[in-house]
Amino acid sequence: MCQIQLIFNTDKEKLNNTDINEFIKLMMLGNVNNSDSFGYFNSFIEYKDSGDFVLENLDLRLLKESNFVIGHNRYATGNAEAKKNRNNHPFIFNDFVLVHNGVIDNNKELRNKYNMRHKIKTDSFTVLYMISKEFEKDNSRISREKKIIKAIKKTTKQLDGSYSIFLYDRREDQVYYFKNAMTSFTFALLNHNILVGTTDYQNLNYIYLNKEFKQDIQEIKIEDDHIYKIHKNKLKQIGKFKDGSGKYEGYDNKRLGSTDFWADDFETSKDLSVLEFSLKDMFGFMPEYEVNDNKQLIIRECNEVLGGCYTYFKENAEWDREKEVLTIDLDSFLDVCEKWGIIA
Repeated sequence: MCQIQLIFNTDKEKLNNTDINEFIKLMMLGNVNNSDSFGYFNSFIEYKDSGDFVLENLDLRLLKESNFVIGHNRYATGNAEAKKNRNNHPFIFNDFVLVHNGVIDNNKELRNKYNMRHKIKTDSFTVLYMISKEFEKDNSRISREKKIIKAIKKTTKQLDGSYSIFLYDRREDQVYYFKNAMTSFTFALLNHNILVGTTDYQNLNYIYLNKEFKQDIQEIKIEDDHIYKIHKNKLKQIGKFKDGSGKYEGYDNKRLGSTDFWADDFETSKDLSVLEFSLKDMFGFMPEYEVNDNKQLIIRECNEVLGGCYTYFKENAEWDREKEVLTIDLDSFLDVCEKWGIIA
């Protein structure tokens, strides 16, 4: 399927360089096996493009103007071609923005039921369209939030398939989240005010658990078939819905802190060179590396996750999947680190 990535400052403060760096790393990890397209949005910008996640396409200025950013790495399913950018995430319709991981099996039937004539073929857009239309039809004298909850309930009752969904109400600047039992998503609170989230829990293990502040990361458990909104420093449960897909056993996710995948912690030292500091910060631990006479950085034992980084250095890097060796032009590596803010 796809992956969704989240960084959210619950104090409503603008994201800083560290927050943006972590978001970039999440997008890089999500791109490894989900590279048909990528996109992201916050309260100021919505962007999407076909193909691999490209660092240069991030608007760093606007990313820092908001207190959150939500990204999407797409693995195209169905007949919605990723080359046609309108089929990629995020999707915008009326006051709402949506990203979705999963597959809606009855997409065709739902499009016919709602008389959809849009050129966008992605099943995710169908969900957004349904929510928006159900919201518009509601003439009751209740709050906007309650109308949105009702629209989500009416929509999910009709969905047959899998879904993990972020819905953003642009008018009220409010983020909602809901999922059924056929998908996975992990939330964690970092340093009491940064909410992070990802489809693959290993992404959080990889980025955060080798950090000095790892004791300040706390996983937030969520329930299937419930609607949440991000409220202050927590996910607030605001509704429950009936999943039209029926009863399914949820994913048995491994929790944060599993040690079967990640390397041992690397103890930070003040004497580390700029290069070693950058390597550790980018990969989460100190990889085995060397610099050859041609000013190439050679990183060994690069598995599927780490090897995916080569896409962000374009023609200046090569990854030998069989030998698990990543070779990067040293100047290119340092330039990217400086752009990310890894190098002070």
